[in-house]
Amino acid sequence: MLRSDTQLHNAMRIVSGTVKSTPTEWLPVLTNILPPPLRRKEALLRSAIKAEKTKRSLLYQMLRNTPKYLTTEWHENWTLTDVKNSCLVSDPNKGVEGMDLLRDVWSVLNRIRTGHGRCSSMMSKWSLKDSSACDCGYNNQTVHHIVEECPKRRFNRGIEGIHTAGADPDQDNGGGDF
Repeated sequence: MLRSDTQLHNAMRIVSGTVKSTPTEWLPVLTNILPPPLRRKEALLRSAIKAEKTKRSLLYQMLRNTPKYLTTEWHENWTLTDVKNSCLVSDPNKGVEGMDLLRDVWSVLNRIRTGHGRCSSMMSKWSLKDSSACDCGYNNQTVHHIVEECPKRRFNRGIEGIHTAGADPDQDNGGGDF
């Protein structure tokens, strides 16, 4: 990975409110920014198009349709990824639900989507807690456990309901401070 990729990933973590352990595949999707390799291709193609003087050339005609090619490539790459909950986003080019919410709410939503937030399992992994157990008695409190299984905190509509960011407070019965 290039140093500029690392810097871009750090910036995307700040923008999306996600934590460092969030898989990097999620970062471009949550921020609606092309992944670094595709950004480099886009910059190269912009330069080639700018330098091309003859609009009738075959090269110019091929390069003119490149932005669509990049978004198609991003979509194909995303559908082939195996990161947790990637099924929540069918097209990364469209952005994710909730981008217009307050930043703290959107950050929590992104942490739930990616499965990387302040739960006992992660806090224990980060050496901030001694145990990964949930206070409901389950031995491993993950984001998935909180959202889908925990009798004290689960959301009635599960991860799909949370992802749509249109959850009705009367229908959901809990949640954590992620």
